[in-house]
Amino acid sequence: MLTVVILLIFGGITYPIFGTIARVQDRFDAKYIGLDGSAYMITSGHVEKDKAIELNSDHEAIRWLQKNVSGTPVVLEAHDEQYHWSSRISSNTGLPTILGWPWHQMQQRNDSISEINKRKVVINDIYNTTMIYKTLDLLKDYHVTYIVVGPLERIHYTQNGLQKFDDMVTDGFLESVFDNEGTTVYRVLP
Repeated sequence: MLTVVILLIFGGITYPIFGTIARVQDRFDAKYIGLDGSAYMITSGHVEKDKAIELNSDHEAIRWLQKNVSGTPVVLEAHDEQYHWSSRISSNTGLPTILGWPWHQMQQRNDSISEINKRKVVINDIYNTTMIYKTLDLLKDYHVTYIVVGPLERIHYTQNGLQKFDDMVTDGFLESVFDNEGTTVYRVLP
């Protein structure tokens, strides 16, 4: 009986150690082990709508926002359902966005589901419309200061809708404040 108890205790002690190591090796990039919760983005990817996304360009944009933005300006970024790459900018910078993770919003604001659904439509409208003045009105209504166009936005929204942001730079409504090979951050000019 004592032998069985010792084996159970030994098994109970060793499983968390070896089980954790196996899970970490299975799911995470072993090149980095540390406390920076966003470091995985440097070498990792994600698949959205059967299209691969390298996360490093978003990681660089997130780092730029963390270093260069003060206060709590609103950031516009792609929105999708739970367990997708949406809300990545706000989640990693702490900056507010028009709509965060949908289930969290529904849990916290169950009486505001119509507002949550409205905001989903607004985000789609801002990214997809080609009408600059409609875009400016929506950005103003939601107090948006920064607009992110990265790999996720290119997957979810139309090319014509995204092109208008460059046109808005030319017209003096926006400025491009960050740009790498995959992600551009625009600032709404006053």
